[in-house]
Amino acid sequence: MSQRLNNLNDLIATLKTGAGYYRKAARQTGKAENRVVFVEHAEIRESYARQLAGMVEEVGGEVRDLDAREKGREIAGRVGAFIGDTDRTLIDSLEDHEDRTLDLFRTAVHHADNARDEPTLRDMMNHLEATHQRMRTLKDDPRADVLADEPKQA
Repeated sequence: MSQRLNNLNDLIATLKTGAGYYRKAARQTGKAENRVVFVEHAEIRESYARQLAGMVEEVGGEVRDLDAREKGREIAGRVGAFIGDTDRTLIDSLEDHEDRTLDLFRTAVHHADNARDEPTLRDMMNHLEATHQRMRTLKDDPRADVLADEPKQA
């Protein structure tokens, strides 16, 4: 498989995992405003993963399942659900994932094998940087470490 397809598949796996993290966080949070942001971020990642999968398939490539690193992170995310994540913990975990996602996009954008994908990848990366800024804003909210009184969604 070409490095281009490897890069795209790494992005797809990371975006899918990130969407799963955001969906989990939306169920775990006690704050309605966080829930809205988390669902929006999940939908963005799902949309980008589908778009990138289309690019892989368009050139006859095969979209891989999640790689071992992302599977490990997915399992770690599930463990966090059992120990009672607070909104602060959720936001910190999501922000860490955002950092990894943006690092992968930066690598792919600057890789010579992805030259034909660069405009699309750069647009996605710029949008993801904006979502990352939203997460920083949530993280800086002094109320982020306290769960709201409203019940969590199951």
